[in-house]
Amino acid sequence: MTIALAAMFAASAFAQNPDALKQIKKAKTFDEAQALIQANESSMTAAENAQAYNKLVEISYAAVSAANSVIQTNQAMEQMGQTGKPVDMKAFYNDLYVCLQSALKCDKYDVQPNEKGKVAPKFRKANADKLALLRAQIINGGQEAQQAEDLATAAAYYGIYTATGVSDLFKDAIAAQAKTNPEGVGDPYLSEVARVAAICAFQNNDLQKAMTYADVVMQDPEKAKEGLQLKMYFIEQGVRTAEDSVRCLGQLKQLYQKYPSDPDVFAQLAQWYSNLGYNDKQAELIEERIASDPTNFTAWAMKGQNEMNAKNYDAAIANFKKAKDCPVEDEKQKSLVLTYIGFCYNAKAADVEKYDDQIALLKESIPFLEEARKIDPSRERSNWAYPLFQCYYNVYGENDARTKEIEELQKY
Repeated sequence: MTIALAAMFAASAFAQNPDALKQIKKAKTFDEAQALIQANESSMTAAENAQAYNKLVEISYAAVSAANSVIQTNQAMEQMGQTGKPVDMKAFYNDLYVCLQSALKCDKYDVQPNEKGKVAPKFRKANADKLALLRAQIINGGQEAQQAEDLATAAAYYGIYTATGVSDLFKDAIAAQAKTNPEGVGDPYLSEVARVAAICAFQNNDLQKAMTYADVVMQDPEKAKEGLQLKMYFIEQGVRTAEDSVRCLGQLKQLYQKYPSDPDVFAQLAQWYSNLGYNDKQAELIEERIASDPTNFTAWAMKGQNEMNAKNYDAAIANFKKAKDCPVEDEKQKSLVLTYIGFCYNAKAADVEKYDDQIALLKESIPFLEEARKIDPSRERSNWAYPLFQCYYNVYGENDARTKEIEELQKY
C-alpha cells in the first residue's frame, strides 16, 4: 500500500493538462488567460504552468512595450517643442506591474525539475532581457501612487521592484549592470526602494511584507543600520497576546544571533526578557555582553537599573558610574545614568536617620545631577530637575536662588 501511494503521488506531481494549456495559449486578453490559469494551475505540470504564465508575460508586455514606445517618442518630441500623443500612465504602470509579477511566477515554474529531474529554464533569459530596463519605471508608478495617497498601489509597485531586484530572474542582468558601474553596483535604487516599500507595506497593514523588504535594506552595507532599525520596529508591532510576545522575543533572539555586536539589538532583546519576566535570562545576557564588550554603555546602564529597581543602591551607583565612563554616540544618553546616580544617592539619604549623613549623601548627588543638566538642559532624555530640587532644597534651603530657579523650572 505504501509503495502504491508513493507511486500515485509521484505520478500526480507530473500530471498534465494539455487541453487547459491550449485554451490559455489561445486567450486574447490578460484577464481571460489569468482566469484559465487560476482554474487549472493545480492540474498542470511545472512546464505547462511556466508556459501559461509566460502567456501572461507576452500579453502584458505587448501593452507595456507599445505604451513605452509612445512615451519615448513623446519625450523626444517635447525636446523639440512638439506635443506628443496622450498615454494612460496608470494603465502603463499596472501593465508593467502584472508583467513583472507574471514573469516571477513563470520563472518559479520554469526552474523546477522535469520528470527526468533536469532543470532547463526556457523563458528566463528572454523575459529578463526584455524587462530588465523597463523594470525601473515601476518606481515612478510607486511615486505617483504615493503622492495620490494610494498606499496599497504604492506598496505593490515598490514591492515588485524589490522582489525582482533580489530574484534569480534578474540576477544575471543586475550582475551585468554591476560590471559597467564604476562602483560595482548593479541596482543602485534597490535598497532605497526596499526601504520605502517596507514603510508603505507597514502603513498598508502588511507587516510580513514590511519585514521582508527591511531584510533587503539590511543587505546594503550603507543602509544596513537603517534596515535593522526598521526590522526591529516592525517586530514589535502587532503584539496583542502572549503568543505574539513569544513570537516577538524569538525574532529578536534570531536578530541578536545574526548581529551580536549591535547595541540596539542587544538593548531591545534585553528589554523584552524583562517585559516577559525572564529576569534571569536578561541578567545572563547582560553579563555575557559585559564580558565580551566591557565598555558597553547599555549593558552597564541596564545592570545599574536592575540594581536600582531592587533598591541595591550602592551596586546601582557603581554600575551607573561604569556606564558613565563608556563611549556613546550621543552624549545626551549619559544624562539618564547621571540622573539615576543622583536618584540613588537621594534614595539612600531618605533611608538614613542622621541629618548630617543625609546632607552628605545629597551633596554627593549634586555634581552628577548638575552634569546631567549640563548635558541635557532641555530634559529630552532625563528629568534631572526634581531630584536636583530635592538636593538644593535640603542642602541650601528653600530661599536659595538655586532652589528657586529649579522650583520655577519644574513648572515648564
